[in-house]
Amino acid sequence: MKRGALIALLVIIVILLGLFLLGGFIYLQFNQEPYVPERAYLKIELGGPIAETAPTRFPGMSSGALSIQDLWYNLERAAKDERIKGVLLRVQYLETGFAKVEEIGRLLKKFAASKKPIVAFIVDGGLKEYYLASFANKVSPRKRFF
Repeated sequence: MKRGALIALLVIIVILLGLFLLGGFIYLQFNQEPYVPERAYLKIELGGPIAETAPTRFPGMSSGALSIQDLWYNLERAAKDERIKGVLLRVQYLETGFAKVEEIGRLLKKFAASKKPIVAFIVDGGLKEYYLASFANKVSPRKRFF
């Protein structure tokens, strides 16, 4: 009986220690800031469908799709971050309506109020893509930065 209780106690301690380590790992994943070098530019690639909100993601897993919510968050932080010197915007065919394009344009206009430049590169597209690029300070047909 004594040996069985000791094994049960040891198993409980191992489980609690494992849960503690897992909790610490998850905490670090959510609170870890990415490294941003001095004089960096925020690179935004816009193309395809753009959702309103980001899908739920687990730490370390990225869906790759950019949402309006992601754009707002990243542009707000970049406008306040002294290490970010501007935005490089790569625009290709957008599978969205003009309302979302206008909303993205308003976010870019708000970022431009921080006196940081926005350079747009048009890879492919039509009227919507050129309209979105018109919110930038400079529009370039070259894609050398991407």
